[in-house]
Amino acid sequence: MRRLSLPVALVFAGSLGAQGHGHDHVHADGEHHHPAPDLWQLEDVLALDQNRPSLLRRPRRVEGRSGSGPLKFEVGLTAEALPAEVFEPNPHAQGDRPILRFAHGGFAYDHREGHGDVYWFLQGAGILRVPRGADRVELVETDETMLGLNMHNATFFEHEGEARIAWPAEGAGRVFVTDPAGQLLHTIGRPTVEQYAGDGRFAPTDTAYLDGRLWVTDGYGSRFVTAYDLGGEAWTSAVFGGHHGEPGIGRFGTNHGITVHRGLLWVSGRYFALIHSYRPTTEFASMFALPAGSKPCDFEFFVLDDRLYGVAASLNVSAGAEGTGAAIYIVDMSTLEIVSTVRPKDELGLENFVHLHNVFPVVEDGRVRLFCQAWNPGDFAVLEQVVGEGR
Repeated sequence: MRRLSLPVALVFAGSLGAQGHGHDHVHADGEHHHPAPDLWQLEDVLALDQNRPSLLRRPRRVEGRSGSGPLKFEVGLTAEALPAEVFEPNPHAQGDRPILRFAHGGFAYDHREGHGDVYWFLQGAGILRVPRGADRVELVETDETMLGLNMHNATFFEHEGEARIAWPAEGAGRVFVTDPAGQLLHTIGRPTVEQYAGDGRFAPTDTAYLDGRLWVTDGYGSRFVTAYDLGGEAWTSAVFGGHHGEPGIGRFGTNHGITVHRGLLWVSGRYFALIHSYRPTTEFASMFALPAGSKPCDFEFFVLDDRLYGVAASLNVSAGAEGTGAAIYIVDMSTLEIVSTVRPKDELGLENFVHLHNVFPVVEDGRVRLFCQAWNPGDFAVLEQVVGEGR
């Protein structure tokens, strides 16, 4: 028998003892087990039905650094930090693919003083929370209405002094609003503006909060950006964007993500790899390009050493780039130059990070943490800035 590592040997010793004789074994309860091979190999143990969920939890190669100058990163957390439930089959999908593999969303950061938790969502498991500075992830009780849906992103905000999280469900054509404890407070349906009269599809992919309004990108539907008045519980007349086949002002291709920073709405035009900014009057403000073909899903901001940076999670490898995994681009917002390119798959060994769906930066104690979500296959990791290099 090939020698097993200690964790596997401990977990599966009972299976080996009961089945290591090369014949059928029937338990007292009548459960029938198939015969085992005469010589057990590690892959034989891992192939057992009861052990398959643990495949996702095997240690993965996470050594290495990626990035440039002071903005180099190493792996801090991987999916091993997740609760066991996310490795079970997704009860809301066909087949036995684990819940984690359906990851297709983003992160919300509780920016209130003394808090700092990060929230996200997995269909079939519900809301997850990463406590500030923690090396574990925990489940939050989630309303049954939401459990079977995919929440495409997440936005933390404070409205009238109360903490809220917005969850756009692209497949359901709704935006859910909860408190941080997971209580469902409000459900926002299809926009009532003229652009959605008739059969215009509504499939929201992200939200952003500004001055009592929740701005919504309809990235998988009719491609408009609309604004919902939370106080009045009604859609406003503010709307811009729409379907366009060529890049340009107000032409997103796919208006996948939206972020508020310094009073502006920053929209990720994923298809054309352009980042647009708009004033809340819906007036265009600026636009700049990221590497062609990279398809940025979202664009977020952080401040480090009094300098403002932007972070883009790219869905694809950019045109002409080497490697097989998409990159994280960090932009110096004073020059709009990419000052660091982080490659989770090709340089950090996170094999499932072929496509990046969302990256959210959090600065804690002068150190940047990047919360990362891969898509197809879904996965989770937190990258940590390498301290003391180039600063």
